[in-house]
Amino acid sequence: MVMYFDFWRELRESAWFFSHNPEIVLPALPPAFLMALANHLVWRRSLSWITAFFQWGVSVIFVMLGILCGFLALGFIVVMTWDAEHRERVNFSRAWRIMAPRFLEVFVASLLVGFLVSFFSAFFVFPGLLLGFLLMFVLPAVIIEREDPFSAIRHSFQMSFENLGECFTFLVIVLFFGVVGYLVFWLFGFVPLGGIVVNTVIGGAILAYVSIFLTRFYLVLSRF
Repeated sequence: MVMYFDFWRELRESAWFFSHNPEIVLPALPPAFLMALANHLVWRRSLSWITAFFQWGVSVIFVMLGILCGFLALGFIVVMTWDAEHRERVNFSRAWRIMAPRFLEVFVASLLVGFLVSFFSAFFVFPGLLLGFLLMFVLPAVIIEREDPFSAIRHSFQMSFENLGECFTFLVIVLFFGVVGYLVFWLFGFVPLGGIVVNTVIGGAILAYVSIFLTRFYLVLSRF
């Protein structure tokens, strides 16, 4: 069990790593764009109920695709952060060579975790948060430990329970970033095309930063 985890230091180190490797945001931009587009459709005013119904339906599809792509982006950023832990810069081709043999497992894990967390968050808020708390280490376990998705789920449950205090603090920090992202999306959701661009960039940056922070957090916990 981890006796102490310096969150402030790791937040600063994650920010330093991100600032020195800004290209790491690229995998996070597609899911951020899908979520920004969905947000734009939700807040855009419609002249008729059928147009509004169509916009909501399309936005739901974009949200589902955005969640799946978001977990895939998380997996790729986990690879890059893990690979670059003892290197000065990330390398996309090297990261892809590491991830490619595990892509099917990463895709299945992303599908499972994305469905469970999004479904329970949409209909039962607290169970969704609880599942997000318990499943936060699934993708790092699949990639770093080379586990299958179901073994990674058990691994994530075990690690979360064994490091309950640290994981709860981590969840609170991630929720803070989530609230900031939601407020930004809401604010720029009323702006036409420019809002989509701004939300894509900011959303991608938040997703990339949280992914780096999660990877570093997992690597520290796994050493104890």
